[in-house]
Amino acid sequence: STILVLQSSQVFAVTQREIQQKKEQAQEQAKQQTAENDSKIDEAEKKKEEIANEKSETMKTVENLITKISDAETEVDKVQNLQTEISNKEKDIQQMEAEYTKQEELLDTRIVAMYERSQTSFLDVFLNASSMTDALAKYYAASELFESDKELIQATKDQKAKIESEKKELENNKAELDTSLAEQKTKVNELQSLKSEKQSYANKLTQDEKEVQKEIEELQ
Repeated sequence: STILVLQSSQVFAVTQREIQQKKEQAQEQAKQQTAENDSKIDEAEKKKEEIANEKSETMKTVENLITKISDAETEVDKVQNLQTEISNKEKDIQQMEAEYTKQEELLDTRIVAMYERSQTSFLDVFLNASSMTDALAKYYAASELFESDKELIQATKDQKAKIESEKKELENNKAELDTSLAEQKTKVNELQSLKSEKQSYANKLTQDEKEVQKEIEELQ
């Protein structure tokens, strides 16, 4: 009986010691797990912060690109407005050319008349005059007519030179504007493409941020 009691006491003592050891092991494991989780949480928080910073910088880039796109589109509008002005100017030049054609036809008629008049010399004018007064009157009339013809010739030459000059300037401006418009449209397309790329990257960072946050919540 005494032996049984001693044996029972020893078994109880061993069982208590094992329970205590298991309890301490469990506590140690829990402590280690908590430490590991805390470490993982710290790493995740750091990663989340890095993602947030990267996302912030990316969104700044996107905003900057939006501004550049707006500026480029404004330039496109300006160039297109200038092209409209050039189109209107082309119509003006076409009208000037039509007027020049009429003036040239009038000049041709006057030149033929001048040639025919030149067949009659000033001497004939004097000889056929009824008096000296009549001769002088005819002389001055012919002189004024010749002077008017010379002015018409010069005016026609000036008109032609003006049209040619304005056409040349217009063609140069038009070529420059066409080049500028093509460049600005290419720039807008490139900026739009880059903006889409950066925006997609920012969206991905947002998703990464959510996943890290979920990971943190699971570890807590």
